[in-house]
Amino acid sequence: MDFQKRQKQLTRYLLKTTDTLEWKEQELIERLEITSAEWEKIVTGRRYVLIDEFCRLAESLEVNLDDFYNEKLSLSELKRRMTVGPDHFLPEKYMLAQQSRMRTSASLLDFIGLRHGPLARQRILRKLQVSEAMVENREQMVNMGFFIDICDTVKSYGCSDDFLVEMGGFSSTSNRNSSFAREFEKLSGPKEVYESLVDTLGVHFEKNHQYSIGKLTSSLCDIRSRPNPAVLEALKAKKLGSKNSCLARQGVATSFALYHGHRNVVVEETKCIHRGDPECVYRVKWAPLPVEKFHSGLSFIN
Repeated sequence: MDFQKRQKQLTRYLLKTTDTLEWKEQELIERLEITSAEWEKIVTGRRYVLIDEFCRLAESLEVNLDDFYNEKLSLSELKRRMTVGPDHFLPEKYMLAQQSRMRTSASLLDFIGLRHGPLARQRILRKLQVSEAMVENREQMVNMGFFIDICDTVKSYGCSDDFLVEMGGFSSTSNRNSSFAREFEKLSGPKEVYESLVDTLGVHFEKNHQYSIGKLTSSLCDIRSRPNPAVLEALKAKKLGSKNSCLARQGVATSFALYHGHRNVVVEETKCIHRGDPECVYRVKWAPLPVEKFHSGLSFIN
């Protein structure tokens, strides 16, 4: 596309944004870091908004630049965000059928920040229009779409399937100071942890799925998961999640063995609703710890 034509389009979008957000002229001038005379030229069509000015506006709004530049940002949602304040705002799509604790998504973001740095974490949050303050309250309920969108966004940036599984597995590290982690430490090993898993998932993680335990031995556990019919009805959906979110959930399934120091944990999704099966089944396997290395507590994995 011709550069001047794109500048003209951005200028129209800027004026549309100004009208939607009901900004006063002076506020926009300050956000763009231009003079009143320069703004007058933009309004009267004597010049277009410059790319760096548009970038400054995106930064001041704390929104994803790519979405803002490509006019994919919901201006109505942006207006609501500015009205209630970013620290108290959730996009509407994350407010319907809120059956996930924020910790389910926060651990993914913790891993992204650790592996790729705070700017990568910030980029994803801005793209999804969720603030750090909202993520900090890990007990808060949120729609599972937040978890799914993080996974799909990470995949769109070129991360591998293995990265998604590892990202999900970071749950044990991210939640190591939680009340349920302390309860897990009191148990004798992974087998007992997985025996108590169904109740733990419902109370501390999410109720989007109905979980049950299939085969369970001293070194293997089959975790069965079916979509919660009530959530499907609320979302008017035929199935939940995506292939990418299923990969992250595989990682979450392995994380429970890590509370007792097991590092050689592998998982296989033997059934998946995204492959046409009626349920997802995560088969987790772990090797017994050497006697001299075994003890409970998360300090082993640090």
